[in-house]
Amino acid sequence: MKQKQGFGSSLMKMMTNTAFKLDSLLSEDIKQNELMYIFGQEIQNVDSFLQLKETFIWFSYRANIQYEGKALSDQGWGCLIRVGQMIVANSLIRDNSNSKLNDLKTKIISLFDDNEYFSTKAPFSIQQIIKKASLIYNLKIGDWYTGPKIMCLLEELFLSAKTIKQLKIINFLEQCIIEQQIDLQFKQPQLLVIHAIIGNKELDQYFVAELKKHIQVPQFAGAIVGKNKKAYFLIGYQNNQGIIMDPHYVQESNLLQLNSQLKCTPLKQFSGTIALCYYISSSQDYVQFKTALKELNGSIFSIIDETCTCFF
Repeated sequence: MKQKQGFGSSLMKMMTNTAFKLDSLLSEDIKQNELMYIFGQEIQNVDSFLQLKETFIWFSYRANIQYEGKALSDQGWGCLIRVGQMIVANSLIRDNSNSKLNDLKTKIISLFDDNEYFSTKAPFSIQQIIKKASLIYNLKIGDWYTGPKIMCLLEELFLSAKTIKQLKIINFLEQCIIEQQIDLQFKQPQLLVIHAIIGNKELDQYFVAELKKHIQVPQFAGAIVGKNKKAYFLIGYQNNQGIIMDPHYVQESNLLQLNSQLKCTPLKQFSGTIALCYYISSSQDYVQFKTALKELNGSIFSIIDETCTCFF
């Protein structure tokens, strides 16, 4: 029998969603006819923006998740899980322009399905993540995750997952890409995740400028960013505003959400702990990626080649 959460959880859901809506009202609007960069693409008009926005996949907190005979919610502790899921989902949708968009999005979202009837088959559902986190990190329900932990868990889950296309996640925890860890033949697309510390409580003017340059790299696939102990999915910027997907909204576990929710937040307000993600589809793509990074002079991270030479 399906379990339901109690009145207290419903009240918390209402408060969280009210705060989400208020924050949306107070945040600066995206100027759809002005220059912005999203997922490494330069966008300058409303048609291009709306066309790209249709491809986005947004995940958020869920209520009444069925797990081991109980109903639970990840509200208050699962935002990094949802950001990690968004990184993977929005990476999977790249290079699939020939598919019918809504069918493709539905197929990808099903890989993350929290619904009790499908979660055992969905390789990246929160139930599967909770199980793997307990096994590897001894994390319990309600424990906070870190960027490295959630992305390493997803890397591990990918090893046994059957998805719409092969994708390899590689985490780099030392603020540099080590080429020995990459398949330079690129038999499958690779998602490079570089975990970095680039400041303290907030970003200074220098790192705001450098972060914007890294977002402009064509292979940019988003970033994990934090603000006030909350995690967000940074997908781009406009002027000095970061464009984010915010997971701090509670939906029912059986609801399929095809529409994405975007917000703007000043880049300088993000903390200095970040994880930058780049989707590399081929050897040629990787050469282009390295060329773009060389111009950035290793301001956030560097690349170490097979001879242990650091090139920037």
